[in-house]
Order: sequence, then structure tokens, then C-alpha cells
Amino acid sequence: MKDMNAPKIALYSLALLAALTLLSCASSPERSRGSLSDAMDKARDDNEGSRGVPDSPSRDDDPWGDDSRDSSRDRGHGRNDDSGGGYGDSGSADAPITLGDGTEGLCFGVRGAWDLASSEPWAAPFDLDLLLGVSGDEGEVVGYAGLRVVDPAETSAFAASIDDSAGILRAGVEFRWFPLPSLEYLSPHIELGLGGFTMMWTYRNALTAGDETIAGDSLGGLHVSAGAGISLARWSRAEFGVRLVTEAYLFGDTTGEGFVNDFFSPLGVVKIAGEVMLR
Repeated sequence: MKDMNAPKIALYSLALLAALTLLSCASSPERSRGSLSDAMDKARDDNEGSRGVPDSPSRDDDPWGDDSRDSSRDRGHGRNDDSGGGYGDSGSADAPITLGDGTEGLCFGVRGAWDLASSEPWAAPFDLDLLLGVSGDEGEVVGYAGLRVVDPAETSAFAASIDDSAGILRAGVEFRWFPLPSLEYLSPHIELGLGGFTMMWTYRNALTAGDETIAGDSLGGLHVSAGAGISLARWSRAEFGVRLVTEAYLFGDTTGEGFVNDFFSPLGVVKIAGEVMLR
């Protein structure tokens, strides 16, 4: 007998992971330091001027406003609420999640990808995700967390401003549908994904902002994907597949160090991925 609560716990955890990731992309830095293009120019080897950048308090130093004064009053609400719907409610809390005929269960796996095309001249020598989710006959809900390493083309402005490669950490949730669930071999599927990411890099030459030295920076954003794939074999305990995926990295407005993003445009990628899933 399968533990029907386990898929539900996994699904809730994945939804929380995606929400926290997207919230982290919207955080505001404490300092305002001008444009990112200016910072990239000053980090280049051929910069003959100062490597100093502006340094002033962010206009949004108190993102919570006056509402933070009420947080202590709100924290306790609901903990001892006997009106129903709490954590101890046995009504719908034990209802199983179904994806198809109710034979769902936990699944986990790994996948690697290779680029076919990219909107920016960035090679990706490493692209790997770890997977955890809920799998049923007709669909899957899969959380992913992974790393993509990018090497900008030597002639690009990005390559001239950073030291070596940049890394993209991403996490989110994918929703998959299998239109022919009875097929054990060569079973097709389509998918949609939504998550967040953070790209990190080290400047080729450190910048200065007041008394602070800025050696590197980061920029978050939204990660969306759509694709189609074929499960070469879809057994009860294992699944092997290949996928053709289009994905987009939509960069945020401000870096972690407080530079306004006028440097990065949305990145589009088409890639092929190989995947192994175990149940």
C-alpha cells in the first residue's frame, strides 16, 4: 500500500519552494549604486579611469513600511483558533492527491542538458538539475533545483567584465501531461515550468563603493519553460526520457549590490535534455 500522505507533503513542499524562490527575486538591496552597464565598464581591464561607483541609500530602505509595527499582533493569530481549518482539522487534510487513476507516488531523479540555440553567445558546459515530485499515470508534478554554468563569448561585453564563468542557480516546479498513459515505451508528454533563478558572477576587477569593495554581484529573475518529450521506457519503478525544451530567463531590475539592470536582456535557450527518474 502506498502512503497517500507522502505525495501530498511533497507537492506542498514544492509549491512552498517555488513561492520562496520568487519572493527572493523581488528583494531590494540596501544601497543604490547606479547602472549595471557603468559597473561592467569599470570592471574591464581596459578601463583607464576610476573603478569607483556611486554609493547612496536605497530609496526603499523600509520595504515593509509602517505595517511592520503590527507584525507582533498578527503572529499569534490562528495558532489556537478552534473555529476549524487549522492544522489539526481532519476534514480534507487526509484527502489524497490524484494524477490520473490514483496510482501516484513519489519520484526523484536527475537530468542533464545540452544547448541547441541561445539568444546570447553564451556556451553552457554544465547544465544539471535534481528532481523530486509526484508521479501518476497521466501526469507528473516535479520540482527542480539545479545549476547552469555559462561561458560568454570572448568578444562579448560580459566576458570582458567578469572573471571566468557565471553561474545560474534555479529552482521551480514543472507540470507534465501524458496523453497516452497506457504506453510503456515511447510515451510522449508536454510540460510547462515556472520558477526563479539567481545568476552570480565575479568582476574581472573589483569595484569600490565608498569604503566597500565589490568583488562580485548577482541578479535574480523569473525562469519559465515549455517543452515536449518522450519517455523511452516508463516502468513502475523507473523512467528514462529525452526532452526538447525552450526556456527563458527574465532578469530582474536590480542586482544584489544595488546596480540598476540596463545590461542584461531576457535570455532564451533551446536545449535537449536526458533524464532518469526513479519511483
